[in-house]
Amino acid sequence: MNFATVRLLAVAAVAAAAAWAWQANRYDKTIAQMQRDHAIERQAAVDTVVTALQAAIDKHRRLTEQLDALDRTHFSEMQRANAENTRLQRALAAGDVRMSVRARCQPDAGAGAGENQPGLGLGDGATGRCELSGEDAADLVDLFAGAERDAEKLRYLQGREKALEGAGRCVQP
Repeated sequence: MNFATVRLLAVAAVAAAAAWAWQANRYDKTIAQMQRDHAIERQAAVDTVVTALQAAIDKHRRLTEQLDALDRTHFSEMQRANAENTRLQRALAAGDVRMSVRARCQPDAGAGAGENQPGLGLGDGATGRCELSGEDAADLVDLFAGAERDAEKLRYLQGREKALEGAGRCVQP
């Protein structure tokens, strides 16, 4: 081989090595840029998830506080109503308080038409007030207390449903 060919091969080898190094450097820069871009995108995704998670946690906390307040209000209202009903039942049973109702009395079907009957009386459709015995009055108070408890429970459940609906939570089965 002659000297010119060797020189040409040496120059070609140096040029190839330089091109190889330049290309490797370019690839390294491209890879490094891609890694930086990926890290930025990953961090943005993490920040988005963290923000959404924090918002969900805050929303859950507010809903829990709202439901707890509703529970406390319901419980205190139920205690108050139960205490008042118990007080009223005791007062009725002891005779300290009396209860009367409006009444309209119809005439008995078996009453004779020709007998000596006074003009208008309670049996002739007249209206008046009748006083209830303590036991009957206590039964009525108990009946009304049950209706009041049911109404309070309904208000509580409606408030709870409204709170959950306002929070975007589906409570249907």
